[in-house]
Amino acid sequence: MKTSKEVNEMNLKKYLYLFIIPAFLVGLTAGCSAVKGYGKLGYAQRNEPKMTLNQLVENWNDYDVYYSGVWKGYVYGVMFDPKNDDRKLVGHEWWAPVETREDLSQMIRLINAFPFEPQLWKILSPDNQLHGFIYTFRHPVMIKVIDDRTLWVDELTFPPLFIAGDWADRE
Repeated sequence: MKTSKEVNEMNLKKYLYLFIIPAFLVGLTAGCSAVKGYGKLGYAQRNEPKMTLNQLVENWNDYDVYYSGVWKGYVYGVMFDPKNDDRKLVGHEWWAPVETREDLSQMIRLINAFPFEPQLWKILSPDNQLHGFIYTFRHPVMIKVIDDRTLWVDELTFPPLFIAGDWADRE
């Protein structure tokens, strides 16, 4: 036969498992989903519109194209902001415009030469509105909401592998 103390402990555990823990999890989930100050990346090949890097390069005049890196010969990412929509991507001050298609092709070759696998990403608002695309081996990329139509994209810093060792000594 169980003592009243054991019965009270069993009742407390039952309430804990049935009410308190689920309520905590619901609150945590609701709190995390309410964060609306940041954009996100999505795979460019999932859902519509599906996009490829070749399509972006072929139609590069339809985009404001920017690169992030040390200089245009040492690039970490290329960002494509569609010209024909009412949304805008604003890059960190270190993003610079790509001036020619030849420069764009060269920058993509340089990104592909890194020992990391680059990926084409959609740049999405918190409510999944497409703002543009980014081709980079860096993930995650910080994307902040400025207003309903504008996202700010952070610069792409050195990957940790290149901060130390012989890469740090190169000019």
